[in-house]
Amino acid sequence: MKILLFSTTGTLIEQITATLCPLPYLLTIASTPSDAIKTVKFGSPQIIMLDLAAAELSQLISQLADHHHSQHRHARPAIVLLAPRLSADAKPPLVCLPAPLLSLGVHGFGEYDECSLPPILDILAQLQRPTLAEQSQKPTLIARTHRGDECIVIDDILFCQAEQKYTKIHHKYGTTLVDDTLKSLELAHPDALIRIHRHTLAGIRHIQAISHAHVSVCGVPTPLVISRRCQAKVRRQLAHFYQKSPKAV
Repeated sequence: MKILLFSTTGTLIEQITATLCPLPYLLTIASTPSDAIKTVKFGSPQIIMLDLAAAELSQLISQLADHHHSQHRHARPAIVLLAPRLSADAKPPLVCLPAPLLSLGVHGFGEYDECSLPPILDILAQLQRPTLAEQSQKPTLIARTHRGDECIVIDDILFCQAEQKYTKIHHKYGTTLVDDTLKSLELAHPDALIRIHRHTLAGIRHIQAISHAHVSVCGVPTPLVISRRCQAKVRRQLAHFYQKSPKAV
């Protein structure tokens, strides 16, 4: 994913660079409107992060608005605003954001200071969640959590593990505890979730490699244990899956 950061704040640039560079993101940093617009036109970033403390921000936003409106809405980058965090005793200033910013739309917001980074990874995770329209077109699981009803797209599940009375679902956007048993999940979604161990199901489209003792799952740093009795069936299901949809992953 391509990300453009427009900022002149050294600390913020260092923090975001240190956070994103080890991850699969292509980060470009611009400190002038001309450099930023050039990146937008020729680099096609999916996300633009704007530092509200940056110089010449108004000029950049006006140019972004012109470019934004010339694009199809599905091709427009998401806009994330980053603002300096105020001290506890400071009075919030009267901030007038440039009018063109309202027409761009804002998809995320975070505050920063010299010691703490905005919640960049949380913001990126939210931006990558499928929309309600996209979710409605794919099989989903509705889980009741302390945050309310959570919709999990089955194809986003990396693996599931049985834990006492609950099942822990590890998916692209975090971890969710559900009441469903592994057996019920396996029966409900046999083409997406396969048994690799008595206590574990794996998302078939996320399996990268299989050995005699472990399965490597994309996005999971530690290989998962595969039982001997499951190996043959898993290999057959993987072969069938890739024959049917070789470009699925």
